[in-house]
Amino acid sequence: MGRIDQYWAMLKQKGTFRSAASVLRRLGLIRHGFRAYEHIVAAKEVWGQKRDPAQEVADGLPLPPPDMRVMVAGTQHVGWFLSFGATMLETIRDTVASRGAAVETFDEILDFGCGCGRVLRHWPKLIDAHGSSLKVSGTDYNPRLYDWCRRNLPFAGLSLNKAAPPLGYADDRFDLIYSISVFTHLAADLQVAWMRELHRICKPGGYVLVTTHGDSFRAGLNDVEGAAYDRGELVLRFEEASGMNLCNAFHPDAYVREVLSRGFSVEVFVGVGERDGIYQDIWLLRKNA
Repeated sequence: MGRIDQYWAMLKQKGTFRSAASVLRRLGLIRHGFRAYEHIVAAKEVWGQKRDPAQEVADGLPLPPPDMRVMVAGTQHVGWFLSFGATMLETIRDTVASRGAAVETFDEILDFGCGCGRVLRHWPKLIDAHGSSLKVSGTDYNPRLYDWCRRNLPFAGLSLNKAAPPLGYADDRFDLIYSISVFTHLAADLQVAWMRELHRICKPGGYVLVTTHGDSFRAGLNDVEGAAYDRGELVLRFEEASGMNLCNAFHPDAYVREVLSRGFSVEVFVGVGERDGIYQDIWLLRKNA
């Protein structure tokens, strides 16, 4: 199965879960129900598969357990997990380079919402290749994911944040903050609050890179959602599950430019399909001096 087929299969699985989610919502069990669903997906996908130790240790780092991979990627598939992280790091580097900057010359970067290190684990290869002194940090609100990274990715500075700001970092600290598939799963008020917080800890003239569900997802919205999206409004599904993959946010271009990116200039937009292996829109923002 190709990468894009895997991605749409993952979305279809979420749709299957949504058919029962209204009952769980009424019972107040939506978050617990979705976590149980993720464990079932992990177990089902692992069943009958042959383990490939060579693939798992290709970068010399441990592999997160299957349920963690499902939590951050929607599938436990090892190849998908590793290849997407490597491709995304390339995309981050190339997107920043398109503005005449080189990430390997930066002092410090932050992976906001690092999960179990899907992208974070790939930075040492780039740093070593360039003899860079770049410092890499990561933060996540899930204690189990944070603890796994802390124990298994010793090159990175890790911290545990709460579901809402603030972060424990000083003002104007980071040259680059990236957040992959995070704002696509946050409640509306938290999206605004977290963008303000990322603005606070980003250096003047520094960059923030985020991904969103944009126009390529428009066809999957129902009539009410589509009308709101066309008016430039943020569309949310299962907002009460904010921070989990069940919560899905859809960002019209106008919303990103007029609301989400306040205090920043939009430097680069990369739409779905413009780069292989990337299935969300990419926005590179620069903090106004």
